[in-house]
Amino acid sequence: TVIVNNAPNVSVGQSSLIIDEDGVATTSIILSQTKSDGSSADLSLLTLSGVSDSQTIVPNGNILFGGSAGTRSVAIVPAADAFGVVKVTITATDSTGLSSTPQVINLTIRSVEDSPTISVKKSGASGTKWSGNTITADEDANPVPDPKTSSGLIEVSVSDALFETSASQLVVTATSGNTTLVPNSAIELASVGDGSTRSLKITPVANKSGTATITVSVKDTSSLAAVTTTFDLAITSLNDTPTINSLSPIT
Repeated sequence: TVIVNNAPNVSVGQSSLIIDEDGVATTSIILSQTKSDGSSADLSLLTLSGVSDSQTIVPNGNILFGGSAGTRSVAIVPAADAFGVVKVTITATDSTGLSSTPQVINLTIRSVEDSPTISVKKSGASGTKWSGNTITADEDANPVPDPKTSSGLIEVSVSDALFETSASQLVVTATSGNTTLVPNSAIELASVGDGSTRSLKITPVANKSGTATITVSVKDTSSLAAVTTTFDLAITSLNDTPTINSLSPIT
């Protein structure tokens, strides 16, 4: 009598899973397989495969299996910022090519508000005033220039993931860490174009030099905390033209 394998069986621990956006869904998998004589087959030879019905939300390569023999597990990793409902089909196949009845995991990924992003536009091109995270300007610069930006001023880029909040609705603020050199009131913000770029018109106090750390924050319409970035503004001291007072006539 020729002893052959029967088709393997797959049992998933949870057939419905709910996670938040950017989370990972996991559940256990139990495998079994018998032979035609009623004995157990070698479960270590079973191979698991997973197929998603939405490659945009969960690519097949993001269905990861672990464990060994009859005790396995699956971790389903959605694409970054993806959400929605996905069906993941799990199948076990033995070394002879026999496959189990597919088992389906229904995965719901709930959308979560993402924090906006902000970054300083720092050009490395010739003529720029940037060195690392520091921009330099001469004393009495009015305002501090950045000749490599569209506005000729220091600029920051702001955005919100998946356009949850439009760029024009993002609230941007800026403060100075050295108000003797740069008062907060001396930093004027303006939108450039669609609002994804904001210019900073910074006017240091006359006849002052030194360094001020500028903190720029962006907040969207959610309850999430603001996101910040910083850069240093270094004002270089210059010699001022000497003055002379008029003298009274000598009699």
